[in-house]
Amino acid sequence: MFRKTKIQLALLFTLVFFCVLSILGISLYLYMQKVSLASVDDNLRNKETYLIQKSIEDLPDEKNERESERKVSYLFWDKKGNLLLSNPKNAFYKKEISSFKPNRNDKKMRIQTISGHSYRILTHVKKRDELKSFPSAATIQLVYNIDPEVNVIKQLLLLIGFGCFIGLLISFFVGLFWQVEH
Repeated sequence: MFRKTKIQLALLFTLVFFCVLSILGISLYLYMQKVSLASVDDNLRNKETYLIQKSIEDLPDEKNERESERKVSYLFWDKKGNLLLSNPKNAFYKKEISSFKPNRNDKKMRIQTISGHSYRILTHVKKRDELKSFPSAATIQLVYNIDPEVNVIKQLLLLIGFGCFIGLLISFFVGLFWQVEH
């Protein structure tokens, strides 16, 4: 009778400890996901503001940026959803371009995976007084490759899962040992 009760207490201890570890792990994961995308979002918003205030000819010359820095690609679409311009011109393969095509349900900021790569996309619907040098553009998308951020978050999720599993095993054996000793 006492042995069964001791095992039940060990299992209860394990369950409580596992729940605490899981809550902490999920909190850490969500926080890191938010933080890693915040700098990307800030970069895209800054480039959007710059683009709206300038003309297309004044787009930053990203050739002068360091090679280690990832570049923002600009996609200009007309009202019918046809691509008018891509800057840089060869940023994406033609078969990939159609996957970026904006639709009415697009949120301002979203993540999309295309051909195994993840992109953070900021969609800006042009207003009348914006980009007068390019009047045929209706929608502008700023596209940024976030593969490094996605890989870090995936690795973190694996570490959290592994840590919870190890914590589960350790807590079970500690709880069992603790119950046997007392």
